[in-house]
Amino acid sequence: MAERKIIAVVGATGAQGGGLVRAIAADPSGGFVARAITRDVGTDKAKALARLGAEVVAADGSAGVGRRRGAHRRISAAGRLPACACAPT
Repeated sequence: MAERKIIAVVGATGAQGGGLVRAIAADPSGGFVARAITRDVGTDKAKALARLGAEVVAADGSAGVGRRRGAHRRISAAGRLPACACAPT
């Protein structure tokens, strides 16, 4: 079998992120595996995603908000992401 590509899902224990991770895990022939990014890998939700086969890793997205906004502006300027209210330009 060919190597599976990784899809990183930020907010993986939330409603939308968790649904995406579960959908990826439910399609083993899809060629993808989920990397579930969450603040706390010890929660019941994070452990459930790990049992489904997701690689669960910890990251706190609230740290470095200024750097994230700056990075978002640079990416938006390159035409890859639309500007949004979460990262004012």
